[in-house]
Amino acid sequence: MRRIFKVFPFILGVWLLGATLLRSLQMPNEFAKAHWVIDYRFGFIKRGFIGSVLTILSRFGIISRNEYTVIWLSFIGVIILYAVFLFMTWRVFKQTNWNEYSYFILYILMSSPFVVTSGHFFGYLDSIIIIISFTCVWLIIYKKILFCSLLAIIAVLIHESFLVIGLPLIIFSMYMTRDNYDYPIRKMFYPVCA
Repeated sequence: MRRIFKVFPFILGVWLLGATLLRSLQMPNEFAKAHWVIDYRFGFIKRGFIGSVLTILSRFGIISRNEYTVIWLSFIGVIILYAVFLFMTWRVFKQTNWNEYSYFILYILMSSPFVVTSGHFFGYLDSIIIIISFTCVWLIIYKKILFCSLLAIIAVLIHESFLVIGLPLIIFSMYMTRDNYDYPIRKMFYPVCA
């Protein structure tokens, strides 16, 4: 019985997230769809990495490059983003022993302008950049600096907004976990220099 009282506020937070996201969700516009099909056929261009990957996959017949593919990939990206978001929230609740104050933080996060904005930017590459940023933080926590650096390079090729969204998060997480590393401090700056 006690477990239900712990889980119910979390389920209420998930419902709040769904209501906030669905209220602001809109189909990708033409500009957002174009981000998915720009590739490197005519030379190096920013934001061309995803389009090049889609071109290679379409040549092998795995997917087709059309409007519906872009919509489905955008939808999958948003689903993965919020699955990761909910998983991290669940872990925080378990680590704080289901503190009542953490529920208020959950409700603020689930109805925040971040959720509304991500609904408006559905179809853009922002959800992928945020997922990569969270993954980089996870890699830093588990001391996988080289993989974090390689992922940061790919993220910059996907969208340059990673420098504004992901890089400060990487620097902050490296600063917060600096006592966990037993090698020189200069190696902490590999993801930044990448």
